[in-house]
Amino acid sequence: MISYEVISRDDFSIQECNVGSGAPCGAVYLTKGFETLLRRKLGDEANTILNANRLKAAMRYFESDIKFSFNPCDDACDDEYNVPIPGAPDNPSIKLEDGFLALTKFRDPSVLALTSI
Repeated sequence: MISYEVISRDDFSIQECNVGSGAPCGAVYLTKGFETLLRRKLGDEANTILNANRLKAAMRYFESDIKFSFNPCDDACDDEYNVPIPGAPDNPSIKLEDGFLALTKFRDPSVLALTSI
């Protein structure tokens, strides 16, 4: 992680405020947590279902859509996200149908997360 200070806005110039540590930041943990959520929801079949291409599609959707729009404290936030897992076999019991896994926002304000219940 590294921080920068704006030196000049006119001829945009910045400088480091600290030495970069190379340590992972919060966004890395969000991404890893999402992959863990997918694997938990897919259960015993996770390693079979999430081949490299399917995992890539799901993670791309998380990075481009969910990560920046999901806010469980905002009533305007989508209640459900349909994560693409192209070619995955249907499993209605976990809301995996037609190549999409439905993840639903918890309604309990003490639990701020996505789930597939």
